[in-house]
Amino acid sequence: MAPLTASHLAGFEHQLDLDLDRWAATDKIPERRIYTYLATYPHIRATVAGFGRITSDEIYATIAMVYGLMPTAMNLRRGDMEPFLAPLNALRDTGQRLTAGELDGLKALVNNSIVGTSKLLHFLAPETYPVWDSRINRFLNGEPRPETNSVPRYRDYLADFDRLRVDADFEPLRASIEGRLGYPVSAARAFEMIMYLSDALELNHVAPPAQAQPVPAPSVPAPASRPKVPRYKRDSYTFVSNLGPVTLDETMPDTLLRDGYLLSEHYTTNETLHLAAVAHARRNLLISDNGNWTRMNALGRQFSAAGNEILTRARAEAEAGGVTQSTLDDRAALTVEIETACAEALAALDAAEVIATQLKMQPDYMIGLEDFTVPVMMMAGLMDRVFSPDPLEIAPYQALTRELFSRQMDGQFGFAQALSETALYLVLHAYDYASAKDGAGAARGVPKDGIAISYGAPMASRRWITEIKLGDVVEDLGEKLPESYLAAHALTLGVVNGHADDIPIHVLGVGTPILIMMIGFLLKRSRAVSIDSSAPMLDAFDGRIYGTRSAFLKMRMYRLAAHCLIDDRPYESDTPFFQAFETRHPSDWAGLRATLGVTAASDRREIEARLESDQALVRAHIPFFTRLTSASDPFVWDLRVSRTGHNYCVLREIVDHVRRRRDNWPALKAWTEAEIARYAAAGAPKWARAVEKSFELVVKHKLVDGLD
Repeated sequence: MAPLTASHLAGFEHQLDLDLDRWAATDKIPERRIYTYLATYPHIRATVAGFGRITSDEIYATIAMVYGLMPTAMNLRRGDMEPFLAPLNALRDTGQRLTAGELDGLKALVNNSIVGTSKLLHFLAPETYPVWDSRINRFLNGEPRPETNSVPRYRDYLADFDRLRVDADFEPLRASIEGRLGYPVSAARAFEMIMYLSDALELNHVAPPAQAQPVPAPSVPAPASRPKVPRYKRDSYTFVSNLGPVTLDETMPDTLLRDGYLLSEHYTTNETLHLAAVAHARRNLLISDNGNWTRMNALGRQFSAAGNEILTRARAEAEAGGVTQSTLDDRAALTVEIETACAEALAALDAAEVIATQLKMQPDYMIGLEDFTVPVMMMAGLMDRVFSPDPLEIAPYQALTRELFSRQMDGQFGFAQALSETALYLVLHAYDYASAKDGAGAARGVPKDGIAISYGAPMASRRWITEIKLGDVVEDLGEKLPESYLAAHALTLGVVNGHADDIPIHVLGVGTPILIMMIGFLLKRSRAVSIDSSAPMLDAFDGRIYGTRSAFLKMRMYRLAAHCLIDDRPYESDTPFFQAFETRHPSDWAGLRATLGVTAASDRREIEARLESDQALVRAHIPFFTRLTSASDPFVWDLRVSRTGHNYCVLREIVDHVRRRRDNWPALKAWTEAEIARYAAAGAPKWARAVEKSFELVVKHKLVDGLD
C-alpha cells in the first residue's frame, strides 16, 4: 500500500467510538473485549510505571498482565531473563530501543511472539514502542496479509510510527483520543489504537467533517524581536529543578513553590507534560533540555578506560622527563575514534524529533542542538594539561555546534514558528579558560537568545591539580586541590571574558550550594542567569542534606546527626518542607540521645555507624534522617519529596540573596566574601581552599569593568 499518512489515519480516528460508559453497558462478548482493551489500559500502564529497576520479577509481572489481554495463554519459551535486563533498563532510562538481535531474543522468550513482545515493550516504554498485532497488520496490508509474527515487519511498523509521530497533523489525532478517553494516551498508543479499533469495528475510510473556518484575524506585524529574556524579574537569577513527580506533586502544596523547572527531551512523557502544564499555569520558568548529556555519557563510558590508561601513562612520563611521542600518538588515535563515534551518534540523531519533543512542553527557554565531541574527549581525560592541548583542537567541534544551532534557529529542521516564540540557547563546550574564551568570542556573531555552559564534564572530574592555566598565565595553586570547582569557574570566566556583554546564560549541571553562590558573583553582568541540576534530588536520595547554619554546605546526614547528638542540639531548619515533615513525623532527639547513651565525649564515628546500621531506630526517633528505599511506602514518598524540597530551598535562599544584591556591586562582593569565609571555616579544608582560590582567580582575571 502507499506510505501511511496522518491524513489517512484521520479518516478513521474521528469515527472511533470511545464512550467507555457505552462499552461498559454491553453484554456482547466482542464488545466486552473492546471495553477491556480500553478500560484496563491506564491501570496496567500505571502499575508498570511504578516499577523501579527492571528485574526478572518486573518482566514476569508485565508479561502476565499483557497476556491477560490476549487470546493465547502466556508461555515462557525460555527461562533466562538476565540478558534482557540491561537493554530493558536502558530503554526505561534513556528511551534507547532494542537492537534487531535483542528483539529476536526477547521474542523467543515471550511465547515466540512479536505481538506479546510489542505489548511488553509498550508498557515498559509507552512513548517509544507501539503495540503490533494481526488487526494492525490487516489494517495496513489488507488480505491476504503478510506474516504478523515477524521482527522485520514490526521494525517497518516502528519506522512508520517514527515518521508520523513528528508530523504536525498527527498530534491533533492523539489529543482527540486522549480527550475523549479521559486518561493519558501517548503517540504510540494513539497510533496503534486508530488501526486496531478501525479493524475491530470494520470501519471504512471517511474524510473527517470539514471544520468551520475561523474568521481571519486582522493582520499584525511580525514581532520585532526575539522573546524577552528574562520574562519576569524573578528569573534574573534562578535555580530550576528537574521536572518530575518528586519536584511537583500536586497533593503536596509546598512543591509548587519552585520558581522554575527543566525537562529533558528524554523524560518528556504524558505524565511530565501534565506536570509542565501545571507549572506553566503558575507561570514558572520552563526550560527544555535536549537530553544530550545522557547520550554523551554513554559515549564517554565507551572510551573512559582507554583514555584513563593513556592519561596515567602520560602523567608518569611527564614526571620522568616528558610525554613520549608514542603516548601522544595513542592520544591522537583515540581522539579520531571519539570524533568518529560522536559523528555517527549525531548523524543517527533525529533532530526534528528532538526539537518536536522539546517543544511539547511549551518552554520559555530551550537548549539548542550541539555536537558531542568535546565533553566525550574530556570524559576520556584527553584534554588534561599534561598533553598541552590547544584550543584549535576543539574549534571545529565548537563550530559544528554553532552551525547546528544556526540551522535550528533558521527553522531548517522545522518548527520555525514555534521556535520564533521560544528563547533558544547556544551550547558552548570547552575544556579550559582559553578554549571557552575562544569559543565565546566566535559565538559573538551568532544570533541567539542566550548561551548555555555545560558543567557536566568539569564537575565529573575526580582529578587533583597543582596549577591552572588562565590565558597565557599559569597560576600555581600552592598545593594539590580538587580540579572540578576550579575548572568550572575557569570555563565560566572564559565565556564572560570572551563574550563580554550581558548575554543571558544558563549553567547546565551544577547543584553545589557554594558554587551557585560563586556563579552569582561571576555572572553579575548577565541580565538573566538560570542554573539547573539534579543534584538536590540525587543528594537527598543519597543522604546528603544542604545547610545554611554554618555555611552553604552539603552534609552527610548521619555525620550531621551524630554532631547534633553529641552537642545536644537537635537539628532544625526553616524550610517549609522540613517544617511540614516535622509536623507530620515529629523528631525525638532527646529520646535517641538517651537510647544511644550519647554524651559530649562520645565518638562521632561510632554514633554515625550505629545510625547507619539501625534504620528502625532512626525512623522511630529522627524520621527526616531515614535512609530512602524504593519501597512503595507513603512515608518514603513523603520523605523523598520533603528532603528534595529542603535541599532546593537552600539553593533558592542563595539565589534570593544574589538577586537582592545584583544591582549593588559592593554589597554583592562583600556578601560573597563573607560567605566564602564561612565556608572556609566549616567546609572540608581542601575543598574550601579550592573555593577561595577560585574566587581569588576570578577577581584577578576578570576583564570586564565592575569585577575589580
